[in-house]
Amino acid sequence: GRDLPLHSHFDLIVHLIKKNRLRRVGFEAKHITYGEVSKIRDRLKSAEFVPTYDLAEDLRVVKLEAEVRLIKKAVRINLSALELIAKQIKPGRKEKDLAALLEYQMRQLGAEKAAFETIVLSGKNSSMPHGRPSGQRIKNNQSVLIDSGVCFNGYNSDLTRVFFLAKIPSIIKKIHGIVRTAQNTAIKAIKPGAEAKKIDALARDYIKTKGFGGYFSHSLGHGVGREVHEAPSISGRSKDILKPGMVFTIEPAIYLPGVGGIRLEEMVLVTSNGCEVLSR
Repeated sequence: GRDLPLHSHFDLIVHLIKKNRLRRVGFEAKHITYGEVSKIRDRLKSAEFVPTYDLAEDLRVVKLEAEVRLIKKAVRINLSALELIAKQIKPGRKEKDLAALLEYQMRQLGAEKAAFETIVLSGKNSSMPHGRPSGQRIKNNQSVLIDSGVCFNGYNSDLTRVFFLAKIPSIIKKIHGIVRTAQNTAIKAIKPGAEAKKIDALARDYIKTKGFGGYFSHSLGHGVGREVHEAPSISGRSKDILKPGMVFTIEPAIYLPGVGGIRLEEMVLVTSNGCEVLSR
């Protein structure tokens, strides 16, 4: 007979399960609510529903060429928006006003939306790894940390840049140099077959040898694609082995409470013999 009109995606899912006579149906336990699963299950007599974890993420971890093209486009928009915003970073501007302006620029340049809430932190505020932009006004002789991302056709970017106004405090200059070297050291070691945890260790150990080991409090990086945070994990606990086509961030940092912080974040693509930095 003719297919019945389908009024919602729940109708479509039920219809496809019945049509294909599926007996076991997996669902992404992290992304669908109990109520939504019940809504589908209650309309089916015999299908068994099995929660799955990271099934789609594991399939998504190696990007197709078309996906890499979209990620590169998101990165280009992100970089162009940051270039435009750099001219607006002046004493007296509020952190949250700069964040709003940056998100406006992203859309003007063709982004669907910001990939996440844009972070702009100045002076002491930049010592908070997960700080949010406030009404604080930027002052001279301060660093301004901007963590931003673009969503373009469903694919994301995630970049962090630090800008300086007038004279940079010597301690901030010092940790900026350490973080930059740690980042370059990690990037040089990225190639197929490398262990993600060893890449994390290279940057972390360098920061430790410089005496700031206790001030880098998060993992070195994370995969970026359909989501801003996905596989692989570039951390000390990661079991991931790098493969060509993986895209992830490298974002070492040093956060000095009450002083300020430096985080530098690039996005890289693992190639057949090394890696390509997408964001430089």
